[in-house]
Amino acid sequence: MVNFIINIFDSWPHWLATMLLSGLPLTELRLTIPLAIHSWNINPMDAYGLAVLGTIIPFFPIFFGLLWLRRLCEEHLPKLVAPIDKLLAHGEHKLKKQYDRYGAIALFLLASIPLPLAGLWSSALVAVALKIPFKQSFIAIFLGTLVAGGLVTLITAGANAWF
Repeated sequence: MVNFIINIFDSWPHWLATMLLSGLPLTELRLTIPLAIHSWNINPMDAYGLAVLGTIIPFFPIFFGLLWLRRLCEEHLPKLVAPIDKLLAHGEHKLKKQYDRYGAIALFLLASIPLPLAGLWSSALVAVALKIPFKQSFIAIFLGTLVAGGLVTLITAGANAWF
């Protein structure tokens, strides 16, 4: 999969490819930072900055657009309401107990875990499902994204030093 991604984006400006890939749910910055550093020789701090920026951009359409999309589907495409409701129920189930107990720290921790499918997309989905206010959601998720990006950058740069 990594070679496939490199082949697709190799002809693009590498800074732009880094931002775009970091905004996708399967790659986010967890795959994009190592790819930018190792394959495109982007400076680790630049890769970090570009990846964090690219990762945080989808927060806004997810947070503000998901419920709007659901309402639109209710009116025009009722068959799509069930998958959206299932997605929201999954998001609610994923973090409800932790959020009730720890508040925004639970959202921050979900965003900061440097593992696939535990980043901004999941965190934003949980924020929408639990109806967490925008400011609280954004701050927790943004800080978690900064931490995750820092961890991935340190691990990647450390791997370069060792190997």
